[in-house]
Amino acid sequence: MFHQNKSFWHYFSNSEKNPKNLKYITALGGNVDFNTKTWYNTLAIMTNDPFKSGFLWVLKQLAKLEMSKHKNALVIGITGSSGKTTTKELLVALLAPFYKHRLKFTKRGNSETGIPFEILDIPVKKYPYWKYPLILLQALGTVLLTRKKFDIFVVEYGIDSPQNPGNMEYLLSIVRPDISILLSITAAHGERFEAFIDPATPPSKRVIAIQRLIAEEKAKLLTATKTPSHAFVTKQAAQFLPAEKLHHWTVLEASDSTFHLDSLYNTSEGCTISVQLPDGLVNTVIPGVALSNAAKSNLQFGLRVLSLLKKNLRVALKKLPEHFKPEPGRSSLLPGEKNTLILDSSYNANPLAAIELFGIVKELAKKGKRKKVIVLGDFRELGEQSEALYKTVIKEASAVADTLVLTNNLMKTYGIPAAEENGFVHNQNLYWFENGRQLAFHILEVVEENSVVLFEGSQDTVFLEYAVKELCAQKEQQYIEKNIPRMTPDWISMK
Repeated sequence: MFHQNKSFWHYFSNSEKNPKNLKYITALGGNVDFNTKTWYNTLAIMTNDPFKSGFLWVLKQLAKLEMSKHKNALVIGITGSSGKTTTKELLVALLAPFYKHRLKFTKRGNSETGIPFEILDIPVKKYPYWKYPLILLQALGTVLLTRKKFDIFVVEYGIDSPQNPGNMEYLLSIVRPDISILLSITAAHGERFEAFIDPATPPSKRVIAIQRLIAEEKAKLLTATKTPSHAFVTKQAAQFLPAEKLHHWTVLEASDSTFHLDSLYNTSEGCTISVQLPDGLVNTVIPGVALSNAAKSNLQFGLRVLSLLKKNLRVALKKLPEHFKPEPGRSSLLPGEKNTLILDSSYNANPLAAIELFGIVKELAKKGKRKKVIVLGDFRELGEQSEALYKTVIKEASAVADTLVLTNNLMKTYGIPAAEENGFVHNQNLYWFENGRQLAFHILEVVEENSVVLFEGSQDTVFLEYAVKELCAQKEQQYIEKNIPRMTPDWISMK
């Protein structure tokens, strides 16, 4: 018997035991291939909450109406398992000298609610149900009353599922790109793809199978790009895609006919970028931030976009320090107590991004003859491959760090054994704390004088920002709110 109060996942996960469940999937809004007994291309939102489903549907229609007022705007779409925000911020900074007030970009939203909120100029945050009608009224007001125009709209596309509304197909139904990039593929959010792997896949191949599914979903952004040659993909992401697809898209290289990315290196003062242009070398120093090797792809994409738009690359690069202002906790460099240098990446975490950051720690420590401390909080939504990914991250961290500091339960379960396997000794050069709040009471004890200290961890219950605040040499509240993530009053009220 079909029960409306049971979820799509209940029937899908039990469809092999009871083929009738496939019919129930269609009743919940899914589409099913009854020959292969699989579901596909879910066109309805899989939720048991009709109020929220209705809210999302109306919100999407209003966002599409608002975009219809900007038919001539160039839409640039960015996706990937990591690096989306840095790429967006670099690209916006490169475009800013030429478009000024006619440049729009997603600030915090990249999801089924976030992108419409950004289009409709609604602050991106969690709202209680009772505010949904008020939000829709505000959105309608934006559609009917605003006359502000923009020439370019830079959009982050963040997916966390192959299923509506968290998939790429749903986001593309809101806004479709003219230029796009797929940056990277990792197993982040992989737990939501596990149900779609062939059950016969051997354990040793399940991680790569998940990554290929994620790549397939994210690559829909490239397929939807109006001009295929304007769809870009990095070499890292390309390895997960079919070779025949790559013939239509552009794989990013370090140079093209208009530029060559010569070097990118970090010091305690910031990041120095050198780009060779036809009329000579351009050196740009971005203060207060460190960029990893992965950022080369971010910058390459930005320069390729400028080349397509026939903009002056020298002007854009010279003005980059003026316009590139990354959000706090995204590879920020901060002065610390005990003459330490803080590399704060506590805004969010991803295994691939973390490993890239270890190289920056090594680079900064070598130039300053500093000790290396790596602080890692939990990585979330990794699913069944969690243990393997934690082991990989800890192994890479162990090859760089003099001291490892771990927080939260998953790091206790997977991180501590992995660190001990790599020669670290508990309470000597290996420490564990319940979360960042507890670490804040002890951070000055576990960090040596003149160290480089990396903070990397997911959001929510990890709270590494409190340890960053305690170690930071600047204690003024205004400085803390401006330079450390989730320290403003509105963020604190949500914790």
